[in-house]
Amino acid sequence: MLGLLSNSIDWAKIQAVRPNLSGPFVGFSPAEYEKLDDGGVGRLITWFSDHGATLPYNGESLRRLRQTAAQLCTYSREHGCLERFLDELFQANGADAKRLALALGGAGSVHKLAGLGIPLVAEALKNIGYDLAKPDRHINRAAACFGIVQFPRWRDASARKAPMLSQADLLTVMQAMDMFSRKVGQLVTFVDNAVWLLCAKSGLWMSNADLVALSSK
Repeated sequence: MLGLLSNSIDWAKIQAVRPNLSGPFVGFSPAEYEKLDDGGVGRLITWFSDHGATLPYNGESLRRLRQTAAQLCTYSREHGCLERFLDELFQANGADAKRLALALGGAGSVHKLAGLGIPLVAEALKNIGYDLAKPDRHINRAAACFGIVQFPRWRDASARKAPMLSQADLLTVMQAMDMFSRKVGQLVTFVDNAVWLLCAKSGLWMSNADLVALSSK
């Protein structure tokens, strides 16, 4: 859920209401969220607006979340619990959190979660303890500006423009962040959060030129 809320909104606004989310999100229960009707989801969207955290796209992501919740409930029934499902899928993907993110967020994957792409799945996995980077626009442009990944098709690197990446490219970014983290002796999630804070509005909001200059110091 927090991973989904991280999409296209100033995280500071979500952080401000985070302590009060359990009630509106029916105890963070997929089974209960799946039961919400259109009116219930509409009231949840209004709750965010009333608390100064208006969601983009009229809160459409929260409507799609019902389908995601239904999938998670199915996986839970089939495997005994969600933790077992995730662990089995993790092991089936070589005990690699990056590959797990592709399995849950990649187009065409049999386990693709509705409404969630690879970056949002990666954020959700980070939130429950998996050590990986979220290859969103901020991490992608930082990785390119730092020179740890090369994107020949990135034709417009002005201001804060991010490269448009394929699924294979997103995996490359996660792998590069993994290697970068090992070189500096930190968890991937720690480095990911630090880099994100350099780039996001909630942090220093560095431009691409700023990032290139920083990497040369």
